Amino acid sequence: MLESLFFKNKDKDLIIKSLNNYMEQLKLHFDLSEEEIDLIIKIVSKKRNNKKWWQFW
Repeated sequence: MLESLFFKNKDKDLIIKSLNNYMEQLKLHFDLSEEEIDLIIKIVSKKRNNKKWWQFW
């Protein structure tokens, strides 16, 4: 329900596609595995403290 307040289905699909593309670029550029990318996402999610994701890269 909360999710529907922020995103329309079209926006949600676009966000998912964009994130997947970004993850692919991380894999290629930094030679990371799926597990390493998952770990990075978890670490950033825990540490972000209301900051936007791009403030960490």
